[in-house]
Amino acid sequence: MVTLSDILSDLVRVEQGWRRKNVDGVWKFVRLEERLSKGIKILEGEGVEAVRSKVMKELRINDKEEHIELTYEMP
Repeated sequence: MVTLSDILSDLVRVEQGWRRKNVDGVWKFVRLEERLSKGIKILEGEGVEAVRSKVMKELRINDKEEHIELTYEMP
């Protein structure tokens, strides 16, 4: 899973990890510590598929072999 966070004008920080539910039923994002975050330029009005494509290209993810989900977390 890839999460988008910290929107700064048109720059988005992308982190890799997954969501996990704790014993209280609250979902938390768990970042992969061995992966660095990256900044990706997102233009106003771009749809989810355009953002997904940019993320996959930037992180060199093969969409034929892997699946990603995008989530947003307030800074």
